[in-house]
Parts: sequence; structure tokens; C-alpha cells
Amino acid sequence: MMPSIKKLDHRLIISTPLLLRIVTLFLYTKTIIVDRQIQQVLIRFRYLWFITSAEVIPFQEIQRIDYSCEST
Repeated sequence: MMPSIKKLDHRLIISTPLLLRIVTLFLYTKTIIVDRQIQQVLIRFRYLWFITSAEVIPFQEIQRIDYSCEST
């Protein structure tokens, strides 16, 4: 299942696939926003509709990015 990926202006937004959100009744979502303008990565989680967590990572703290992709 591929995540939803969008590019809006200076931001790259990656989120939990819609099908997975529907299957879990939107109980779990994860969104990653890479913002080139403010040079930050924002990672947001939401559990059980109301429990949220967010983490902001400045570009200066990123040493390496590992990426992999699978197609079915």
C-alpha cells in the first residue's frame, strides 16, 4: 500500500494511505511534512481520533535519509 504523496508549493506531504485510514476507521493517521522554506520536517501522529503527537526536526539535525520503495 503506497502512501499518499503531494507536493504543494515548497512542501512535500506524505500521509497514511486512504484505504488504510478507512479500514481503521480513521483511528490511526501519520503525516510527514517536509517544508523547504522553513527547513523543517514535521511528523504528526493521531491515534483514536483525539490522541495526537507531533515532532519537529530541523534540517540541521538530519544527518542521513534512508529511503526504500516497493511496488506490488
